[in-house]
Amino acid sequence: MQINAGVSISLNQSTWYPLTDHNRQPISYSPQRIEQSQRMANGTMRKMVIANKAVYDISWTDVPSATQVIAAQSGKVLPSYQPTVDGNYGAGFLKAFYEENVFQPVWIKLTYAVDNTSGNIHYPSKLVTPSTSNHLILKTFITDFKYTVKKRLALLDYVDMSIQFTEV
Repeated sequence: MQINAGVSISLNQSTWYPLTDHNRQPISYSPQRIEQSQRMANGTMRKMVIANKAVYDISWTDVPSATQVIAAQSGKVLPSYQPTVDGNYGAGFLKAFYEENVFQPVWIKLTYAVDNTSGNIHYPSKLVTPSTSNHLILKTFITDFKYTVKKRLALLDYVDMSIQFTEV
């Protein structure tokens, strides 16, 4: 499998929300096999495999709850302050997205880093840019979500969170 360079989520595949890579842990993939096994009268095993469905677990540690622009306690907006290192959507957005869309299917896009010149897997010393052919898009349900506030500050919280997507 290629090195993963990012995760985005969507409701309709026209608007994608890139999730932050700020302290993101490795993405865990595990196939879930839908099957039925049964012993026959003569002792042999009969197995019917319906499908393999993908299950992706994604987690973050110490990620800021704020996403883009936050306001100071005085009410002054701090537009240049960027809570996540990459400027992508953080913990607060993902929590709100989960609460709004937990019972409906969502799309996830896993983007992989690909070398610009050769099209090979990314090696850390080379320049990479996402292209249109280096991603996997799946229709999924959110099957698990955990959100733990670790540190409370005046303008934002630092949280540990994890989310699980299971292919439809």
